[in-house]
Amino acid sequence: PPVGIVDPTWLQFHWFDAMNGLFGWYNKMLLGRPILTKTATAAALSILSDLTAQRMEHHFKIKDLESAKKATATNPTHPPTKTVDVSLTDTKFRWNVRRTLAFGSFSLLFTPAAHAWYQFLAPLKMPISVAMDQLLFSPLVLSSVIAYVGVLNDRNNMKQVQNKISNSLMPTLKTNWAVWVPAQAISFTFIPVPYRVLWTNFIGFFWNIFLASVCGKSQ
Repeated sequence: PPVGIVDPTWLQFHWFDAMNGLFGWYNKMLLGRPILTKTATAAALSILSDLTAQRMEHHFKIKDLESAKKATATNPTHPPTKTVDVSLTDTKFRWNVRRTLAFGSFSLLFTPAAHAWYQFLAPLKMPISVAMDQLLFSPLVLSSVIAYVGVLNDRNNMKQVQNKISNSLMPTLKTNWAVWVPAQAISFTFIPVPYRVLWTNFIGFFWNIFLASVCGKSQ
């Protein structure tokens, strides 16, 4: 094409070429070193999920703060319904590195078990696989991640960690079933065994944003 003009066909060809090359490399790694590849992928996505969750929490905290200040200025005799510290002046985002590392390191420990679990479920029929996964594996994983992240993030307040588990586990498990029952039904029906952890990581990126917020709540 003329100088200064980018040919869309050229871009499309090279984009697909790059994606095919990346997928080929990932597929080679997945087949050659499945546990290492799945573990690294899960840990990277967990770290990204928690960082995204923290940014979202900060954004909504600032929005609540602005709404509370506006409501207080408009009608000081009727405070806002949400409990917000309107005197807060430092609104800069501060990354909770410990929480992110806790969330990411849990994936390092958990993914090899997930790999073995999906290998175990592979020969079973789909309804049995989904039922076992959601009734046996999910409660164990959710309680473990809430406890693990809670202990590492709030290690000086074990009572708070215990309260978080008792208060958060059942509501989180119900939300988990709404998301993961259909997701795992698709996985056990259509996704080849080597790619099932990758599929759960893809869905898990969005799920982990929610889960990271649950783990990061003070109560």
